[in-house]
Amino acid sequence: MEPYQRGQLVEVVGVEEEGFPASFVQGIVLQTCKEGLIVEYLEFLDEVSGKQLIEYQPLWRFRPFLPAAARFVTWEDIQVGWGA
Repeated sequence: MEPYQRGQLVEVVGVEEEGFPASFVQGIVLQTCKEGLIVEYLEFLDEVSGKQLIEYQPLWRFRPFLPAAARFVTWEDIQVGWGA
């Protein structure tokens, strides 16, 4: 079984060369390849067409989308219990 499936929601890590080091953006897997994925980004648009950006990225740049239970809504949510 492949680690990622077509239609799966994933996060792609940004790199220094692109100006987004250590940040993650969401995308949907359109196609799996031997050493990477073709992904459609949810937040980036193609500069020419104005449609959602689609591009190939190597596998090391992906992680599964985190479930809602692992995400925080506000900064206060993160601080709950800190130092208690």
